[in-house]
Amino acid sequence: MKKNLLFVAVMLLGMQSVFAQNKYVTFSGASETIDRLYGFSGSSSNPQWNLETTLSGEDWTYETMIKVDPTASIGDKDIAQSIEDIGATVMDRSKMFELYLVSDDNGDFAIRYNVLDADNIATGTMNSGPLQFGNWIHVAITSSSASGTARFFVNGNMVGSSTDVVWQHTPSNSWIGFNYRFRGENTGFLTGSMDNVRISKVERYSDSFDAASLINGYYTVDDNTLIQLNLDGPSSEKDDDEDYIEVLTNSANEYGFTVKIAKAVTWETHNSLSLSKNNTTEFGIYPNPVANSLVTIQAQNNELLSKVEVFNTLGKSVMLLNVENKSKVSFDVSGVAKGLYFVRASTNYGVATQKLVVE
Repeated sequence: MKKNLLFVAVMLLGMQSVFAQNKYVTFSGASETIDRLYGFSGSSSNPQWNLETTLSGEDWTYETMIKVDPTASIGDKDIAQSIEDIGATVMDRSKMFELYLVSDDNGDFAIRYNVLDADNIATGTMNSGPLQFGNWIHVAITSSSASGTARFFVNGNMVGSSTDVVWQHTPSNSWIGFNYRFRGENTGFLTGSMDNVRISKVERYSDSFDAASLINGYYTVDDNTLIQLNLDGPSSEKDDDEDYIEVLTNSANEYGFTVKIAKAVTWETHNSLSLSKNNTTEFGIYPNPVANSLVTIQAQNNELLSKVEVFNTLGKSVMLLNVENKSKVSFDVSGVAKGLYFVRASTNYGVATQKLVVE
């Protein structure tokens, strides 16, 4: 019966364009084992706290959607190791990587991606740019065995990449924590919501992409899908303490995944899931791309600019302009290195961020 239900669920994915997702899960941040989502292999009566694939030396992608509550724990951006600042966890795989929340001077928070060694010490770090509470955010990390490149994507923007050898993960049979981490004890619980988790044995993204197109419905289950959690609610298979949730894979038993979610979480219903924009205002930016010349920022709808700041893909501010109630401001990028940047403009109405390419 279970296999038949899985087959039907996979077949129904072909109707994604018609039916949007119905539910997502919200965590209270209770910092208890009753408020967590985690994966292991083995039976519920005798769990083996690992997954059967190490994803070491292979191509892979981990991705999910999160919406962070203002009460979430935000770590110190000046401390590189998560266990020291206890920022809330987006996803964690012991001895491989961790994604967690840190402070940001120009937003409510940022997401940090650490690669971990065998002692769970961060040996490499990437940061997103500024992000806001209450917005759905798509987060993805990838690895390419062919190029030896690790990449970090937020809302479809590649905010970091590296070919440094430290990013080539060592073998790990560790469990996965989807909203918390374990470092001798459970900690770093997320206060907020999560939807659409997918783990793949392929590098799905090698450049910036349209994340909105991924979340108007479910991800595609294909031959490279190791595990997919649509998070539409618990399945009928339960034990006394916790609920199992439906797991979609390319083969029901290939990797032996078991995923459990504590009953204390809240299932919320929505009619559709779309990528919320961080923008609360609008501005024009031109020319874009730009090469060795001035860039002009033009406020829209009779708004007035108060500040313009430019960030690199690691979230570091490279330029700051304080503007006194002007509708338009220009600045010179001839001394800026080539690459992708994010321009954050503040007006008397709100704040918006756009991409800028310097050639």
